[in-house]
Amino acid sequence: MNQKKFQAGLAFTTVILLLIGLSIACGGGSSESDFEKKSDLELLDWKITTGEYGNTTITGRVKNNTSRELSYAQIQFNLYDASGAQVGTAMANVNNLEPNGIWKFEAVCLEDNFKTAKFKELTGF
Repeated sequence: MNQKKFQAGLAFTTVILLLIGLSIACGGGSSESDFEKKSDLELLDWKITTGEYGNTTITGRVKNNTSRELSYAQIQFNLYDASGAQVGTAMANVNNLEPNGIWKFEAVCLEDNFKTAKFKELTGF
């Protein structure tokens, strides 16, 4: 009987250790602030605008959420026609984005026949 109790206790301990290991491996030890952390660059807003000469641009704002200057940042949008086919891209970039600074971007759309745009990527270093 002691042998059975020992084996049961050993099995129980093994299961507990496995669960602790899985919890650590899956990030169970993370604090709540880890989940709320913002990315280095954050797209605050954007819209499609038409200038006085009929030129179309995508304008908006991006925030540098770091405490360091980013030497380069770039934003990209895909452009689609009325059927949903991609007909081009629009992008803008900036150099030396200040720490916690906000960049007001303007991405020129060279495609005249696009109807919608979709945010694609925001990168910086």
